[in-house]
Amino acid sequence: MTEGTKKEFDVIGLLPSLRQFASTLETDPQRSKLLVERTLRRAVSELKSYRIGMDLRRWLFRLMLETAELRASHGKIALAARRDRSRQSLMS
Repeated sequence: MTEGTKKEFDVIGLLPSLRQFASTLETDPQRSKLLVERTLRRAVSELKSYRIGMDLRRWLFRLMLETAELRASHGKIALAARRDRSRQSLMS
C-alpha cells in the first residue's frame, strides 16, 4: 500500500463523520454506536468492492445506510411475525 493509498483509506479520520451520520439514523446513542460498529465490520467483509479512487466517505455512508435499512426491515418483519402469532393465539 502506497502512502497515497493510506491517506485515501483513512477510516479512522472518518469516524467522527460516521458517528454523526449514525446519530441521524439512530437516535438512541447505544444503537448509533452499534450501527457504526456494524458498518465497519461490513466494510471489512466487503472490502473487495472498494476500488482505489472511490470516495471512501461516500462508500462507508452507503454501507451504513444499507445496514440501517436492513436492520429496520428485519425489525418490521419480526414485529409482523409477532403480531401474526398474537392474532393466531387469540383466535384459538
